[in-house]
Amino acid sequence: MKFVEVKKNADIGLAGITAEVDFANGGVTCVTLVDSTGRKVRIDGPYGLRVLAPEPPKKIKQYRVTATFPESMGLGTIKRDFNDKYSADALVAAFNNEVRSELASTIEEVEVFEEA
Repeated sequence: MKFVEVKKNADIGLAGITAEVDFANGGVTCVTLVDSTGRKVRIDGPYGLRVLAPEPPKKIKQYRVTATFPESMGLGTIKRDFNDKYSADALVAAFNNEVRSELASTIEEVEVFEEA
């Protein structure tokens, strides 16, 4: 997991814990953590602090193939994502060749979270 420096309070995003970050002169001077019962922990240092949080997941562009097969085949509808349009087109062509008829299929450009 990659961590990045916190620039604002909303960057922390812990469930059940509120984090209040005090900034001065472009740096962090103090962090106060408050749990759901109201108990607080204050963290500060004489020369400032560096607060890191997990980097938000990145989105990548993919091509989603949705194909609905004839009922006689018993396959129903499938969905698959590809990194490039060529691969998505190739799958649809292969399905059409195998079924030997046009099947209901679409290719749409989607954004999905990149897997680590």
